[in-house]
Amino acid sequence: MLPIFNEYKHATDMNNGAASDRDREEKRVYAFRDLVVYAKWLRWSLWSCETDEEEKDKKVYNGLVTFCEQLQMYFNLDTDYGKVNNIIKQSKQYKLRSCLPSYITNNEWQQIMSIPNDRARKTYFALLILCKFNRNNPVNDVNASERVYEDTRFKISYQLSDIYKYGGIKFSRKEIQENPKVFYEPIITLQEMGLIEKYLARNKCTLVLNNADINVHQDDIYLTITKYEDIEAYYHYGMKENKYKICPKCGFAFKGNRHNNDKYCKECTDKDNLSFHYIHCEDCGTRIKVSNKNTKTTRCKECQAKHDRFNDKNRKIRLANES
Repeated sequence: MLPIFNEYKHATDMNNGAASDRDREEKRVYAFRDLVVYAKWLRWSLWSCETDEEEKDKKVYNGLVTFCEQLQMYFNLDTDYGKVNNIIKQSKQYKLRSCLPSYITNNEWQQIMSIPNDRARKTYFALLILCKFNRNNPVNDVNASERVYEDTRFKISYQLSDIYKYGGIKFSRKEIQENPKVFYEPIITLQEMGLIEKYLARNKCTLVLNNADINVHQDDIYLTITKYEDIEAYYHYGMKENKYKICPKCGFAFKGNRHNNDKYCKECTDKDNLSFHYIHCEDCGTRIKVSNKNTKTTRCKECQAKHDRFNDKNRKIRLANES
C-alpha cells in the first residue's frame, strides 16, 4: 500500500463520526495508528492557543479519552491507561501529515513528453508525484531539522507493482507470460534515458530521480496535484485528452461525462445537489428548509396538506356538478 495517506482528512472524518448520533451507537475498533493520527490532529488544532505544553497535553488527553469512550470498542481507561499515554507521547514527536499540493513544472512535463512510450511516461509521472509528495509532506520528528539534502530529496523505495498500480500502468497476464521482461521495460527505458537510477534490495526497488526540479516558481508550474488518489486523471488532462478537465471549485482533475457538458466534478456536483436554502411558507409564514433543486415548494407540510384537501374537495364538487 502506497503512503499517500492524508492524516488530516482521516482525523477530521473520525471527529465528524464522533459527532454523529449514529456512530455513537455503533462502536468500532480503531487501530493504534488511527488513534495516534487523531491525537496529532487534536494537538494540531491547538497550535494557535496561547497555552503551555502541559495544558495542551491535558486537552489532547481529554479529547482522546472522550473519543475512545464514545466510539472505541472494548475501551477501558483503567486497563488502557498506558496505551493512551503512549499515544499522547507519539503525538508530540511526529507532525500531522496533510496532503499539501505538489507541482509538475514545464521542464518536467517536457521530459515526460520526450519519453518514447506511454507506460514509461506514466511511470515517470507517478514517480515524480510520489517523490514530491514525500518531500512536501514529511513525517519528521517535530524537533528534527527541516533541511533535506538534495541527494535524498527525490529518493523513494517501493515495490514496482505498487508504482505501476498507482500510475495506472497495466500489464495483461498473457503479455507477462509471453515476455516476463516486459514488466521491467518502463523502468529500463527511464534508466537508459538517464532520468532515474535504480537500486534493487529484496522485493523493493529504490529509485532516485536525477532531473526533478527542486525550486518551483509560480510561472513554471504546468500541473498542480491536489488529489493524490487519482493522478491518472491529471496525466490525461496534461496530455490534453478529450473530456478531462479541472474542477473550478476543488481543483481536482476529473473525466467528464459522455456529453462532456459537466462543469464540476462529481463530488462538487453532489455537494451542490445536497445543499439547502430557506424559504417562508406563503400561507403561515413559517421558515422551512428546502433543497436547492426544489423550485416547486412554497408551503410548509401542514399548509400544503390543507391546500391539497381544499383542492380535492373543490375538484369533487366540480365533477359532481358536471355530471
